[in-house]
Amino acid sequence: MKEAIIKLIKKFRRLIVFGFVGVANTLVDYLIFALCYELAALPVIISQFVGYMSGSVFGYFVNSNVTFREGRGRTKAQWAQYLGIDIVLTALSGAFLEWVEGRGLPIYLFKIITTVAVALIHYVIYKYFVFKIKKEEDAPNE
Repeated sequence: MKEAIIKLIKKFRRLIVFGFVGVANTLVDYLIFALCYELAALPVIISQFVGYMSGSVFGYFVNSNVTFREGRGRTKAQWAQYLGIDIVLTALSGAFLEWVEGRGLPIYLFKIITTVAVALIHYVIYKYFVFKIKKEEDAPNE
């Protein structure tokens, strides 16, 4: 049983690390979002952008140095791709949250749901297109 758990952890190490980094990103994002939305009374779309991009900058540095360190290395092109993807997904998620707010739905619940959905999309895009991790690099080292 112990060996099976260790094997699973090795197999999914990158996804597990990405998850932990994602939790940290989300805490940064959520805190900044709440400060902008509640304290500064900024519109939800501005709050979403500022919060999300704050988490994104943090996430890029941690993901490029830890989660996807076997990737192609940090380059200006990689940073531009990472940032471009985040801007597009931030705009889409912000527009969705505007829609949610306009219908009187619970904004913080939908902020969490949106964050989880976007995180899954990010993982796939970052892994295969931004950091370009090859299939054989995902195999567990035994």
